[in-house]
Amino acid sequence: MVSRLGIVVLSACSFALAACNLMVVLTGDTVPTRVGNVAMLQGGEELFALNARLAPGEEIFAYPYCPSYYFLTQTDNPASASCNRGTTRLAKSMR
Repeated sequence: MVSRLGIVVLSACSFALAACNLMVVLTGDTVPTRVGNVAMLQGGEELFALNARLAPGEEIFAYPYCPSYYFLTQTDNPASASCNRGTTRLAKSMR
């Protein structure tokens, strides 16, 4: 059975983690993307460069570096084994 002290400690840790996450999000820079604004701690230059050079639906390979670029730039992964394949088409069909 979980003691009352354990519940208090777990609650305090959860609150502290939530407060840290909030502080990180509030200190981030807002970067406009094709799917909306995203808060990033640093950078964003890569997204600006990809958006300037690529049209939505084009293929790029960015997997080990940053797989979220596929979603943020609305591009596709050319690899056939990608878990992200087709999300751009699905997002377009939902609009």
